[in-house]
Amino acid sequence: MACQFNTGELVPMDQLDPYIQDALDLIEFANGDTSTAWGKVRTNMGHPEPFHMKYIGVGNEQWGPEYIKRYKEFEKAIHAMYPYIIIISGSGPFPDGEYFEYGWEELKKINAQIVDEHYYRSPEWFLENANRYDSYNRNGPKVFAGEYAAQSKGIAKESNENTWECALSEAAFMTGLER
Repeated sequence: MACQFNTGELVPMDQLDPYIQDALDLIEFANGDTSTAWGKVRTNMGHPEPFHMKYIGVGNEQWGPEYIKRYKEFEKAIHAMYPYIIIISGSGPFPDGEYFEYGWEELKKINAQIVDEHYYRSPEWFLENANRYDSYNRNGPKVFAGEYAAQSKGIAKESNENTWECALSEAAFMTGLER
């Protein structure tokens, strides 16, 4: 089981504790023994067995120095209580560019476990990037391809359509993911 915890609005660092506690409570709800506070809640909801959650995502398309500072606080607290939980971080909203490069650089420095990459691009981009992961460093953080879609008429346009070209380009990209 995996779960994503979105850090939401830019919360001042001195007000981050309740959000971190929410993430810790979520893990306890999913995995805690029935004698724990949140394990009892889960049991009372009709599911006494733990879910055996292994992954948690911190952030979704956040980027920049503020995200990294906040991510570090989540990581420290989560691994202090649940060292077995694998944390999925984010590289921002784009599959390339300044935010993406900065995020990856910083996440490598702190030994992030998994980085979530998102791709919303033209069908041509997907075809050109079918070999994207052939040269990724296999010793660094793993990649989670969390969101992707070939966009037929421009990025995030309401007029985008599901077309044969979009489907085919996504399939070509997925062959690279499989490799």
